[in-house]
Amino acid sequence: MNYKSAEEPILYPEYGRHVQNLVKYALTIEDMDKRQSIIDGVIVLMGQILPNVRNVEEQQDRFWNHIFQISNYELGVKTPDNIEIIRIEDNPKPIKMSYPTGSARMRHYGLNVQRLVDKALKMEDKELQAEFVKIIGNYMKTAYRTWNKEHFVSDEMIATDLARLSKGAFVLEEGIRFVAAVPQSTGLPRKTNNRKGGRSGYGSRSRGGGRNPRNGRNNQSRNKRKRY
Repeated sequence: MNYKSAEEPILYPEYGRHVQNLVKYALTIEDMDKRQSIIDGVIVLMGQILPNVRNVEEQQDRFWNHIFQISNYELGVKTPDNIEIIRIEDNPKPIKMSYPTGSARMRHYGLNVQRLVDKALKMEDKELQAEFVKIIGNYMKTAYRTWNKEHFVSDEMIATDLARLSKGAFVLEEGIRFVAAVPQSTGLPRKTNNRKGGRSGYGSRSRGGGRNPRNGRNNQSRNKRKRY
């Protein structure tokens, strides 16, 4: 039994193994005209496998480059005039960015706040440092209100958290005020109108489903006066 795990890895899974096998088969054909015909057919097949992109010129360029990469650039067939084959080594992939590591001391503010505090600790200009710390406090208050809308946050709480994040280096004066971009929730439930259907006033239905008895008597008396 031929197991898939024992076969050659697929270079481009979006086309499937058959496309790769066809390209490998074309390499065994010495007749260049026949090889050219097979590769042209493989290009058409790739367009059928990805029908949403087959009419896009950039995708045609992509198909041809993928075929040459599968064949390790040994096909030797002709490409359309507007197609440029670029080797992988001539167009290397960008270097992967390192994943950010580290943990915040107070996670509800995020790691960036801790980085801002560490940057403020390195400032030599005390006046500039004080202004920067206040900006950090404003952002902390905004972040707290954004993710904890049902909880009240005071300026004293932000000042205490700033002192904890800076390990006691930033002890702010009493009465300091921070400005948040997100309004503080009052925590009170909103008033909702539970009335369903009908309009209040003359001839309205009562909560029990019937008409208002007072309005009903008025209607009856009016009807009696109309009779003659």
